[in-house]
Amino acid sequence: MRTKLKLKILVVILINFVTIRDGLGQFAQEEYAYEQTAKKGLTEINFVGAGNINPGFGENNKLAASTGLGVLFWRIWPNKGFDSSDPSTAMSGLELQLDVTVNVASTADTIIAELGSNSNIINSRAFGSYILNPVGAGQGTTINSVWYFKPKEHDEELGLTKRKEILYLPIDGFEAGAIASNQVWKVDQGSSVNVSVIAWRIGPFYEFVPDKIRRQKGYSIRFGANYTGRGIVGDAGEGDLGTEMRKRILGHEATHYHGLEFKLSLRLKNIRAEAALPILDMGGNRTVHGLTGAQFITSIGFVGGFPLSIK
Repeated sequence: MRTKLKLKILVVILINFVTIRDGLGQFAQEEYAYEQTAKKGLTEINFVGAGNINPGFGENNKLAASTGLGVLFWRIWPNKGFDSSDPSTAMSGLELQLDVTVNVASTADTIIAELGSNSNIINSRAFGSYILNPVGAGQGTTINSVWYFKPKEHDEELGLTKRKEILYLPIDGFEAGAIASNQVWKVDQGSSVNVSVIAWRIGPFYEFVPDKIRRQKGYSIRFGANYTGRGIVGDAGEGDLGTEMRKRILGHEATHYHGLEFKLSLRLKNIRAEAALPILDMGGNRTVHGLTGAQFITSIGFVGGFPLSIK
C-alpha cells in the first residue's frame, strides 16, 4: 500500500518537474495583449496531466496522492464597446477559467472500519474526512469554474483592476465547482457498501493580483466566501443497507450537509495551493467527526500539458 502511495507521489513530482521545465502558465500567455483581446477575445484549450497531494483518510497514510487527466478551457469574451481610438475602452469582456480533471482507477479506494472493545467504530473520523474532502479517491472527477466580471476601468500600468461592487464589497467574480468520487466502506468481512460522494461550492471572490500580471505571468491570489455542500449518494445513500451503514459509521442517517466556506486559492504558473475552512452544520447538537463544524482543508496540485489555441 505504501509502495503504491510513493509511486503516486513520484508521478505528481514528475508532473511538477515538467511544469517548471516547460514554464507553462495555467490560464496565462506571456505575449498577452489587452487591445487585441478586447477586440477579438481569446480562446485556449490545454490538455493536461494533473496531480494532487492531500491529507490522507486513513490512520496510517499521512498523505493521499492522486493523478489524472484533464482539460483547461480559457475563454475571454471581446468588449463590444471597444474603440481603437479610445484607450479607456481597451478592456476585455467576461472571463471564464474552466478546469476539468478525471482520475481513473481499476478499483475504488477502501476505508476499513477499526472496531473497539465494544464493537464501536474508533476511526469514524476517517469516513467523515473523506466526505468532507473526497479528492484523494482513485475514482473521481473534479470540475471547477472561475468567472471574472467585465472590468469597469482600465489602468495602463497595472491592467484591469476595478470591477463591480456588491453590497459595497469589491467582488471580482464568482467561483463554482464540484467533486464526485467513489469509495468502498467496509466494517467487517461480510459488511461493505459502495459510496459515492458529491461535494460542491459556489460563491464570490476577490482577486488580489492585477489582471495584467495574472494573465501574463500566471500568478493568482483569490479569497472567496462560498456556500458549500456534501451529498452521499450511490449504495450508501439509499436502501436499508445504506441507512444501516450510515448510522453505524457516521452515527446519523443524514445524506446531505451544507454550510459556509472560506477559501484562499494560490496559483504560481501551474502549481496550485488551496486552503479552505468549510463550516458544515447538521442542526441541533448532531455531529460527524471529521465532517461537521469548522474543518480545515489544504491541498497542493500540479498541472502539466500542452496548449491548443483556437483562433
